[in-house]
Amino acid sequence: MFLNKNGEVTPLDLAGITSENRAFKYGDAVFDTLKYTPEGIEFIEDHYFRLMSSLRMLRMKIPMDFTLSFYEEEILKLIEAHKLEEQVARIRVTVSRKGGGLYTPNTNEIDYFIEAKPLSLLNNTENYTIELFKDYPIHQNILFLKIIDHQWKMNKQ
Repeated sequence: MFLNKNGEVTPLDLAGITSENRAFKYGDAVFDTLKYTPEGIEFIEDHYFRLMSSLRMLRMKIPMDFTLSFYEEEILKLIEAHKLEEQVARIRVTVSRKGGGLYTPNTNEIDYFIEAKPLSLLNNTENYTIELFKDYPIHQNILFLKIIDHQWKMNKQ
């Protein structure tokens, strides 16, 4: 099993991820899951821009060379290392702040980790049932609700 850590494809057991990593200690990370097929990475642009938006919200320092094409190349590098080019695969990208600091980080610079695994579930031809869980509504955020409430009150006047 290989991992792409900051551009270096390395065996997972040699990746040097420790418990000091801020993602493990404080949850100071963002992750995304993508689907790869032999036709390419599905919705790569949407995933990339959502990831960049999340990193900006957390005030992480995004390197200038972390472009969409760089992101795609890094994922494909790992797909090739695993010899998954002709399969369906699950890609997980985790971006965390570099180590250091107690509750506040010493730096806003990032580390990124990309994992790839074959996804045999999606190759299965059985029927699946999808259900919608409606018992607990999840709101985008309180600010969004306050804006909607304000707009509603303005329209009533």
